[in-house]
Amino acid sequence: MGGTCCKSDAGPEEGEERMITVASGNEGFRDNCIVSSKYVLWLPLHYRFFIWKNLFEQFHKVANLYFLLMSGLMQIPGISPFGRWPTLLTLIGVVIVSMIKAVHEDVKRHRDDAKKDGTEVKILKDGEWTTVTWKDVKVGHVVLIEHHDSDVHDKGRTGVPVPADIVLISTSEGTNGVGYVETMDLDGETNLKPKSVLNFESVPGMPDNEIERKHYFMDAKRAGSEPLNNSSLKCDSPHADLTKFWGSLTIAGKEVPIDIHNVMLRGARMSKTEAAVGIAVYTGHDTRLGNNMREPRTKMSRLDRLTNIRLLLIFGIQLFICIVSAIGFRAWRQDHGSDSYYLDFPSDSADAAAVSFFTFFILYGNLIPISLYVSMEMTKMIQGRFIVRDLAMYDETKDLPANVKTTDINDELGAVAHVFSDKTGTLTQNVMQMFKFNCDGETFGTGITSIGKSRAERMGGTTVDPRPARVIDSQTWPLYDERIQDWDTGKRVWASDMPPVTSTEIRKMFETLAVCNTIVPSGGGARPASKRGVSVGLLEAESPDELALVTAAGEMGVALAEADQEKKVVEMHRSVVPSAERNATEDEWIRTTWKQLAVIEFDSDRKRMAVVARKHDPSHPHGGTIHLFMKGADNVMEPLLMSYDKGWKTPEMVQNYVEGGRNWAAGADETETNQREVWMKENKWKTLKNYSNWLEAGRGYKGKQKLMEHMEELEAAKTAEFYQTWWATHDKDVADTGIDLSEQGLRILYIARREVPEREWETWGVEWTQAIKIVSEDDRNAAKKGLAAQLEQDLALVGVTAIEDKLQAKVPETIASLREAGIKVWMITGDKKTTAINIGHACLLLDKTLDDPTSDPPINPIELDGEGKDKAQIIKDLDKAHALATKRKQEGVDYAVVITSSALKVIFAPDDDVGKQKSSFDDCSGEAADKLYDITFEAKSVIVARATPMQKAQVVNMIKSRNEWNVTLAIGDGANDVAMIQQAHIGIGIKGLEGGQAAAQSDYAIGQFRFLHRLLFVHGRWNYRRLALFYCYFFYKNAVLSFSLFFYNFLNGFSGQPLYDMWVVAGFNVSWAALPVITVAIIDRDIVNTNNLHNFPLLYKHGRMNHDYTSRRMAQWYMNAVFHAILCVYIPVVATLEANILDKDGRDYGLFHLGVLVYTNVVLCVTLKLALHVSSWTWLHHIFFWCSFATWPIFLVLYGAVFFSYGTMNGELEDSASWAMFWMILITTMYACLTRDFVWRYISYRVMPLLPPSELETLIQGRVNEPGFRSSCTVRPMTLLKIVRLLDSAKDGSSWEKPVELQDVHEPFNEDTVEAKKRMKDEARFGTFIGDCGISPKRNPNVQKKVKE
Repeated sequence: MGGTCCKSDAGPEEGEERMITVASGNEGFRDNCIVSSKYVLWLPLHYRFFIWKNLFEQFHKVANLYFLLMSGLMQIPGISPFGRWPTLLTLIGVVIVSMIKAVHEDVKRHRDDAKKDGTEVKILKDGEWTTVTWKDVKVGHVVLIEHHDSDVHDKGRTGVPVPADIVLISTSEGTNGVGYVETMDLDGETNLKPKSVLNFESVPGMPDNEIERKHYFMDAKRAGSEPLNNSSLKCDSPHADLTKFWGSLTIAGKEVPIDIHNVMLRGARMSKTEAAVGIAVYTGHDTRLGNNMREPRTKMSRLDRLTNIRLLLIFGIQLFICIVSAIGFRAWRQDHGSDSYYLDFPSDSADAAAVSFFTFFILYGNLIPISLYVSMEMTKMIQGRFIVRDLAMYDETKDLPANVKTTDINDELGAVAHVFSDKTGTLTQNVMQMFKFNCDGETFGTGITSIGKSRAERMGGTTVDPRPARVIDSQTWPLYDERIQDWDTGKRVWASDMPPVTSTEIRKMFETLAVCNTIVPSGGGARPASKRGVSVGLLEAESPDELALVTAAGEMGVALAEADQEKKVVEMHRSVVPSAERNATEDEWIRTTWKQLAVIEFDSDRKRMAVVARKHDPSHPHGGTIHLFMKGADNVMEPLLMSYDKGWKTPEMVQNYVEGGRNWAAGADETETNQREVWMKENKWKTLKNYSNWLEAGRGYKGKQKLMEHMEELEAAKTAEFYQTWWATHDKDVADTGIDLSEQGLRILYIARREVPEREWETWGVEWTQAIKIVSEDDRNAAKKGLAAQLEQDLALVGVTAIEDKLQAKVPETIASLREAGIKVWMITGDKKTTAINIGHACLLLDKTLDDPTSDPPINPIELDGEGKDKAQIIKDLDKAHALATKRKQEGVDYAVVITSSALKVIFAPDDDVGKQKSSFDDCSGEAADKLYDITFEAKSVIVARATPMQKAQVVNMIKSRNEWNVTLAIGDGANDVAMIQQAHIGIGIKGLEGGQAAAQSDYAIGQFRFLHRLLFVHGRWNYRRLALFYCYFFYKNAVLSFSLFFYNFLNGFSGQPLYDMWVVAGFNVSWAALPVITVAIIDRDIVNTNNLHNFPLLYKHGRMNHDYTSRRMAQWYMNAVFHAILCVYIPVVATLEANILDKDGRDYGLFHLGVLVYTNVVLCVTLKLALHVSSWTWLHHIFFWCSFATWPIFLVLYGAVFFSYGTMNGELEDSASWAMFWMILITTMYACLTRDFVWRYISYRVMPLLPPSELETLIQGRVNEPGFRSSCTVRPMTLLKIVRLLDSAKDGSSWEKPVELQDVHEPFNEDTVEAKKRMKDEARFGTFIGDCGISPKRNPNVQKKVKE
């Protein structure tokens, strides 16, 4: 098996578990060898021995079974007209070539496996650490993993590979007992993840000191004695889910729970940890790595599926002409049998006809090409190499070339009808930076994003960015607001220049960001340096969002300095700390330690994260106050905030809240207290921004009594109506803030916190500790979920962050081109609807033809929202939407559709339970899904907001399953896109900052979204047209050969007498008629200048609408083959009969003289026919065409000389070539066969009117940039193809390299760069073969080296 790893929903079955005795090698489990190879090379009796397994695979192909049947029939005496061996030996040759290719690839896997199995590691044996190899590690062994500075593995990556799935029991790391691992080979993520040592607290025999417990088993003698020596471990059975593990270690009578945070998985690398000790629980193929290994997926393209259907039709044609020939044989025998007694026919004419049927079946066997599959595989493999070596798709920023993992669907790239795209990291850069934030009711940060500009243009607003040019051009820190910071010097002024209430809220927000995260800092953490935008140290983040938030907090003077699973150390710059809280020293950065009490992790269902931490304060009775810090998506956070609906209806309730637990700080200085009192007395607290702070940040007042006195002074505070009005205003303002920021295309997160009373923590903390110790994973998760719901409520919103994620380069141009090519584009994102719509406009997924509220009448997308609706209501909405979509289609107006996750949840839910999700994305049936398909299938663009990973896959499957011939393509960059990528016909992975899992599970991997343009419009289109010609020609050439034998049988009484020697027929498919078509399928280009392919997307419709491989096109090729076969046979027959030619010995012109002439006609005819279809001749074309044709006469001469006694065609070529009539017949036949083809192609491309004269003149003069010209030349794909070929053939090619505007709204694609010009010169010098791969042999050796890797 070979493959890569992915997260899977598959988990352990309920009740299944394995029992392990610790510190001994347990028998009955798999060994620790992972076999990624496909075959066994040296054990003939093994079921995976390469000969048996490869033969089994090859004879699953229908054509190979067909020729095996043919070979069997040929062994029956008296049936085969070609003897027994030609077809069998040819089949053996084809099978051997495929087998050698497969084994060659597998040998590399064997070497990699042997290298890994031989890696050394230490295990506990007889109380000592003993060095063994990985393959010797068994379940239950105690393993020591040691890190050395010299350890460097695999392309410079540092870290020690983990040899098995290991439960961590000790580490050498500091005081926290944590080991760090990098899991890129498992899930594609490059950040470090902490793994915790098991909690051995209260275990008899273990040290009381916590630090000593975490290091206890590092000593071999301790590890080999009590209490570990007699312990046992139980855990779930092996499965593929990288995120789940349940189990427990029974040690000294105590049961210690184990979860995934205590497990280092094989495939991970231990880093920043000197040594770690663990218990091997899974080995070999039982590990998560082994369970995730899959056979490479076999996909079949649309052309291949059509080819299989046509093979069946051709087989039917073969049976038909065999029946016709058998009937002809019987009729001829009945008419001439008595006169032909010397032919020794069987006495029973019915038996003779039956036998003759099988003779004809073998005679016409070449109608199905024996070398079709091997030629196709070779062609696609080389096409894939050209994609990999294309310098135009090399991402220099990531040092990443394109990667091809599935060459079977190269032609499918040229036939895509639907593109499903993720947003973050796919359309955007996934390089997050805080652009704005809202705090205390005010929004800080100026400027306008590219997405905001797009919205402003659409709504008629201002598009001017007020920030200085140096800020706009900066790639490091886009947040600019003079109220909070001097951008040039980095000096923070928000703490000194703003009202104390506002500055307090800002400080609280950034403190929350610094504590509520999973980031691992090193070398100084997030503290900013003096130079703008550069941070000291490194931050290992699980997501770009977290990295942006913590980096922004550091810029604002609240830096995360240290972090582990037990504590967070936050450093605040002296300028942002209130004077009362500054320590006595003059330190520039003041440290605060937060003890991390509990972490409620982020997941795709919660969409939020929470941290409970205690602020270190020795003077506090309990060691410090406890706070709950939270951040999350707006839609999940809003219900958790304090609101009027939760009962804050009377002043008494507010008083009870104050009296019940807010810890009013008593350390504010007098100046700050006086300022707040002035604000209160001036009634400014009645406004939203100050009342919120008064309620939550009134800590500066000396006790609650003074606060109550102010409440009594203010008459408005005594009425419930005031609170109701205020909270309604509060809720609306919070929502409006999020909407305003999201409309600028910014990613919104709500930041909230509250103080947790000591009494509440005492109860909740005990329950949480008990919950995380539950052994059953399902029960543990349910308990944690319930406890989280108890704690996460009545939160105070301290801020709203707005993060900018810029669009990648040329995303708008790419999407506009996809739409112009007729491809339906879907954007499926987890963002809220307003954000998704605005990003849709910025990337030209939506334009004014699809969404223009300022037009008269307004044009709006069709929206489907399922919030609070059941299936019946959704179906009514779908009916209305369908009626509107039908009306727009009838009016010839394009439309777009916007769908929310809530609508999809109802649409894809089982009919009997709307609240329940279907268990698999393969099931997207139902009335509602059918209606949604009818609406969206014809939509020009579709946006899906708030989508989950399963919903992404469901919408792809909805389109794919209902119209299998429409090719779907899914593109994404994260683990949440894997299901969508695997579900589509073509999966494209972008290797980005979210890791490489999407790229690992894809068919093709690229560095940026813009490369999709070249992948589809250049490589995809070329490969589709090449392979369409390849298939048509392959069937055509074999039909000419086989039908020549069929028509010859009309002249020989349907006797089944072959016209050609058996080995000449066998060589037709593997030699002189095979190489030219492979050459064309690899390097031919109908449009040479790739600029024209970029700038005329309509050309892509050839593949999308399958113009080149229709049934009509195939029938034309086949009829042409029949016509050519007739001419190739009857012109020589008629000519030689009339000429009465004699050979050099005075004999009549014989059977094999005629056979040589007819066969030469066939070879020359099919070769010249293919030459007429070559679009761009290079020296490689000439070599393979003419040298391949020349091998036919060379073979015939050598064949006659070597097999003089047996050759049936010995000397015939020399005799024939000496006759002038022979050459006259060849010329006449070629003229008769190909004149029609030549004239038709010339007329269709050169003579027939292409455009009206004025437009054609515009084109020829090179004025293709003029507005409106593009629309005038997009009437028919075939017409445009002819136009662009004129561009290619222009003598002055420079005019055609000028950029052509795409819809006159965005910058065009062009390759008019120094690098592109070099590539064009290379193409001229080395031909298309080199130009296609994009890399000159004489240029850029460093890139070549990277591409080869």
